[in-house]
Amino acid sequence: MRFRSNNPIAANPVFLGALTVLVVSVAMFLAYNANNGLPFVPTYRIDAVVPDAAELVAGNDVDVGGARVGRVARVSAGFADGRPVAVLALVLDKTLEPLPADTLVTVRQRSNIGLKYVELRPGRARTPVPQDGTLPLRDAIPAVDLDQVLNTLDPRTRRAAADAVSALGVGLAGRGADLGEAFGNLPRIMGDLEVVGRTLAGPQADLRGFVDGAASAAAAIAPV
Repeated sequence: MRFRSNNPIAANPVFLGALTVLVVSVAMFLAYNANNGLPFVPTYRIDAVVPDAAELVAGNDVDVGGARVGRVARVSAGFADGRPVAVLALVLDKTLEPLPADTLVTVRQRSNIGLKYVELRPGRARTPVPQDGTLPLRDAIPAVDLDQVLNTLDPRTRRAAADAVSALGVGLAGRGADLGEAFGNLPRIMGDLEVVGRTLAGPQADLRGFVDGAASAAAAIAPV
């Protein structure tokens, strides 16, 4: 006579506890290393030389055409053409391999709080960038960020710009419905402007003659 076991493995609390600890440990390991990519997944690793890392840090995204295709693994200092540069170690999706050798690199600003990312624009060269290859400094395109534009203004102008933005914010506060109505009317308004534009562009309007005449008149009265 055969007897069924009254203590199957699935009902063993020690086994269930050990299995739970194992699953939680694996989940924590994957979560901790999420920025470094999943283990055992093949990747395409290259370096990119840029004139300035612009506060880029490891873990920032790498995009191609607005889609995330990898991450920045490391940012280090180096020298190229006798000048200090930044060397970016990029870990990319395997599907991108190989990139053309004339691929352009730009460090861009993703948000006004300072978050940066690397933009790659694949070229058309037949020469590829191999695994562990390098995109040279000549392929780096500098980008102008908003903070750099603002830093070109003197302190008085920056204060005036800040006051103007604050005043506009107060003026637009609580007027969301009005703005929505204005945007809703834009198609009709733009349609009317198209008719006006075609009329002004017609030969009978002679818009060029009017502009030239106005310029001549302004030049004649400018001395007096």
